[in-house]
Amino acid sequence: MQRILKWAATGLLAFSCFMPSAARAEDKSEGKSAEPVVVISVAPLDDLVGDIKYLTKAAGKGDFGEVFSLLIVPYTEGLDRTRPIGLVATFEDMEPKVLGFIPVNDLKGLLGVLEEQLGEPEDAGDGVLELTAPNGMTFYLKESNGWAFIGRTARDVSDVSDVKPLEILGDLPASYGIGVRMYLSNLPPEIKQFVIRQLNAGFEQQLKQNLETEDDEQERQLAESIGRGMMKSIQTALNDIDQLTVGWNVDSEAGKTYLECDITALPDTKLAKAMSLAYGNTSNFGGLVQDNAALSFQTTTRSDAASIEQALSFLGDMRKKAISEISKDNNLPDDTAREFATALLNDLLDVAESTIKSGKVDAAGSVVLKPGATNILLGVAVADGYAVEGILDRIIEAAENEPNFPSIERNVAKHGDVHMHRLSAPVPAGEKEARQMFGEKLEVVFGAGKESLYLAVGPGGVDQLKAAIDKSAAVASQTVAPLRLSLALEQVLNFVASVQNEPVLALAAAALKSSNGKDHILVQAQKIERGLRYRVEVEEGILLLGGSAAAMLGGGGIGGGGPIGRVGGPGAR
Repeated sequence: MQRILKWAATGLLAFSCFMPSAARAEDKSEGKSAEPVVVISVAPLDDLVGDIKYLTKAAGKGDFGEVFSLLIVPYTEGLDRTRPIGLVATFEDMEPKVLGFIPVNDLKGLLGVLEEQLGEPEDAGDGVLELTAPNGMTFYLKESNGWAFIGRTARDVSDVSDVKPLEILGDLPASYGIGVRMYLSNLPPEIKQFVIRQLNAGFEQQLKQNLETEDDEQERQLAESIGRGMMKSIQTALNDIDQLTVGWNVDSEAGKTYLECDITALPDTKLAKAMSLAYGNTSNFGGLVQDNAALSFQTTTRSDAASIEQALSFLGDMRKKAISEISKDNNLPDDTAREFATALLNDLLDVAESTIKSGKVDAAGSVVLKPGATNILLGVAVADGYAVEGILDRIIEAAENEPNFPSIERNVAKHGDVHMHRLSAPVPAGEKEARQMFGEKLEVVFGAGKESLYLAVGPGGVDQLKAAIDKSAAVASQTVAPLRLSLALEQVLNFVASVQNEPVLALAAAALKSSNGKDHILVQAQKIERGLRYRVEVEEGILLLGGSAAAMLGGGGIGGGGPIGRVGGPGAR
């Protein structure tokens, strides 16, 4: 346990080890005050203990959390468990400075706990103590206003009386158990330009290597197009991002834990405009997101001019590459076949190009897993759905006389402006996994509307699409999040266990059943002021599954399995 505290104390300085260590001139004591570039926050220890107790109980190992909370008491002597721990990194006169701060109510008691690892501190004068970590790294500590400040040099902590840790940490301790915030707008322009130059130099070096090792000119052009687009995006991000925040937290009241990433842009920048286009959009495919799905997704946003230009450039390079591949494809019997394939490709990419130019991204889908009766629904906005339908007709006409070509019923239904066509084919007896998934017969329905494409795989596809289109129309006026993806793990495990006869997976699914539907992994994006928030959530049923797996692999450990229960904790910070 003492090792944990030793790591915590020395870990506050780890960030500084990766920054330049140029010596500071002694006459720089009047250097200008610097704004924070990086802030790291660790929530109050009492809150973290509450989180650990919740997580261990949710995992069926509640006794471990209770024991842990008791074991750490002797090793936190002198530490104020009600206030957060933090670190701030700044640049002063173009030199980095890292300052850590630990809340204390008895510094002497805390140093006594750490004395075995850090030794007895030496007096460096002016209330500053010098300590040496086991790895030989020397650092300095000074107490002021109930905080122990830690720095790489005595000068870093010589005058900390006006430092206000809680103001530096801001909302991080209340929002996250562990949080990191980067103030990229405070990063000196010279540092940004140095980073950009280094990245560009590395990229140009990679291009040079590709020129020497890659014989395919089209392949080189495609790789260069992708790379230059990435370099441009990185440069825009460095110049336009105001703050980048990453944090982990526990919400015991809602029964989940999550990782979050917030990106905010400087006002009136390209990035601010681009992110604002993700707000307030409506979708024509909301009905394809089914409540009983094992997997569902929806993405709806708009693209800015720069993103459209970049996507069109990439598509143009892809077109050249694909046409070049067709011209060299020996599986095509003659030039007539190559010309036909090239024409189809160009027509399809023309639709893709028009869709990109529209700037609208709108798509959704669901997968419902049932042995022998799995259903998949997909829908996407395109500039001209009927043009894609025409391309499909040409493919069918060219191939329908081929041996074993599946049965295709054209225009089996029309719903609104959507024309539906159905493909039916027996699933070969040797395709065991496909039969377990879809049954003895595979049914695929393709739908084309004026500005939409649909796909339904599985039994009853026509009725499924009609119902989804009607539901989509009913919710089409509602604004939606830029991105949402949901995975229901219990359904996935039940399905895999049933088709592959895996008892272990069946047990895992049974464990998830007791979570009463809290078996989801969610990925979503949402609007925040001047930016976007991306969040990955894991519900408590997944935690129970992890605890059960650990027990099976490790033989149990402290505590035992059992029904999931909520525990009192800090809740959502």
